[in-house]
Amino acid sequence: SYAIRHIIKQVQEKVETVLIPVNLVSKLSGPELMETLLTYDKGGRRFCFIIEDADKVITCEDNADISEILNFGDGIIGETLDSRMILTTNLKRSSINKALTRPGRLCSYVEFKNLTPDQAKVSYNKLTGENKNFNKDVSLAELYRSSKPEEFNGVVTNNSDTGQYL
Repeated sequence: SYAIRHIIKQVQEKVETVLIPVNLVSKLSGPELMETLLTYDKGGRRFCFIIEDADKVITCEDNADISEILNFGDGIIGETLDSRMILTTNLKRSSINKALTRPGRLCSYVEFKNLTPDQAKVSYNKLTGENKNFNKDVSLAELYRSSKPEEFNGVVTNNSDTGQYL
């Protein structure tokens, strides 16, 4: 989520961002949404459709949602709307439907691995201007949480049974 927010802030003058809830992916090319998208004045900007936690719509081989994603990604609809898509997932690339990962379909695939203690220390310093030592690998979510605890007070659990969720 932080990486996507950062990307959006960097390109917001050139891109009109549309967040698509995963349960509405099957309705992307439906008449209600298409009419709105085709008549919307983007002011010369591109559409960027974002589907967070897209796991359930990008895995099955017989999934109709794959067609919707492909049409908006590189089909005629995508060309007409001059759109791009960002999909987030916790799946390994090998678990994603092969139609989405074929050469020419993906502009990029970014995997956020845990940071080593040294990487975490450097990143924490860049975020806060303070030094902090880490004794184990940490995820980006853990790093952000520790750098801005006031933003996550009461929101993030630190329970070893449930992990950490944002």
